[in-house]
Amino acid sequence: MSGSSSCRTCHRPIVWARSVPNGKNIPLDPDPTPRGNLVLKTIGIDAKGGVLFDAFVIDEADRALYATLYQSHFVTCPYADQHRHRRRSR
Repeated sequence: MSGSSSCRTCHRPIVWARSVPNGKNIPLDPDPTPRGNLVLKTIGIDAKGGVLFDAFVIDEADRALYATLYQSHFVTCPYADQHRHRRRSR
């Protein structure tokens, strides 16, 4: 999944990226923020012309190394708990 869309519950704009290293899709707030902990790397263009991103989590100590940081939409969405999946116990 890539490109931009809007959150199903709060209807704010989001951008999709693939989290590294687990490869799962993650919704991001589209505007950079100094509170962010994610760095995006452009990896290509999808069939619809949307930009594909990988999202890398950075440590607090590395924050000063990056000019542009993003954060998960789960941080700002007032309905984030509705989208979280419970982990299955083994």
